[in-house]
Amino acid sequence: MKRSPEIFLPSVVKVQEAVLHASSLLDEKGFSEPRLDAEVLLAHLLKVRKVDLYLDHLRPLCEKEAAAYESLIQRRLEGESVAHITGEKEFWSLPFTVNNSCLIPRPETEILVEKALEICRTGDRARSSPYRILDLGTGCGAIAVCLAREIPNARIIATDISRDALAVARENVKKHGVSDKIQLGEGDLFDPVRKKKGYFDLIVSNPPYVAEKDSGTLQREVREYEPYTALYGGNDGLAFYRSIIPESFHFLKEEGSIALEIGYGEVDRIIEIISNVGGFEDITVRSDLSGIPRVVSAKRKGLQ
Repeated sequence: MKRSPEIFLPSVVKVQEAVLHASSLLDEKGFSEPRLDAEVLLAHLLKVRKVDLYLDHLRPLCEKEAAAYESLIQRRLEGESVAHITGEKEFWSLPFTVNNSCLIPRPETEILVEKALEICRTGDRARSSPYRILDLGTGCGAIAVCLAREIPNARIIATDISRDALAVARENVKKHGVSDKIQLGEGDLFDPVRKKKGYFDLIVSNPPYVAEKDSGTLQREVREYEPYTALYGGNDGLAFYRSIIPESFHFLKEEGSIALEIGYGEVDRIIEIISNVGGFEDITVRSDLSGIPRVVSAKRKGLQ
């Protein structure tokens, strides 16, 4: 395999030199985490831990390894995400298989998991009956898997309209040993659970919430490599909330809860949607570390 002079000198390259050169090139092109990207890609190629790159930093790369690394760096330079290149993304300290048929899990979505766990655990620590959860638009299955691992008595139905995304979710469910706790359903939002009215204790979702008019503001690696249907929520980004919130009322038990990840600047309009539905109370907002509202939750009212 011919090596590219744009990335490496034609001499023997050691691990340390390869990482430094690749990270410098990525930095010049404006990537936000050039060193991390370079390290993750080389560790993936060599099938080692990232820390092993430091422990064995003088290890020379053979010509085949160097050429393969150049190819990975070139893909990154062309805008493909590290997760897509490696086929894996860490979420909730767990490795998830990913590809271009599903949304890559973001750190912000961990806030949704945190809120869901808080809802499940508050005032219910001695509960022995199953905690029934619906995950709408599960994608790679990250939210469902994390909840299944954290809640011993969880019984989760995870739906997605994409058969390809569900194939990825199925792989992750199996990988993390929660096949007995998660049922996957193919269909649009509530379609796979139409017969389960008043059934769920909790409904969670990270729906598509990017406004189509804002597509140009997305990073290239998101805009060009992640599925359109998992990103965009109509002209204003709220189309899925207008569907999910009213319908969720019918699928929740009395005093069951809904928790939704939301996009930047959407919190007031989503609270308005919840309020207009009626039948919900205890509307709460949880923000990320930057103070940006990321999760809105509410509880279905019980009988008066």
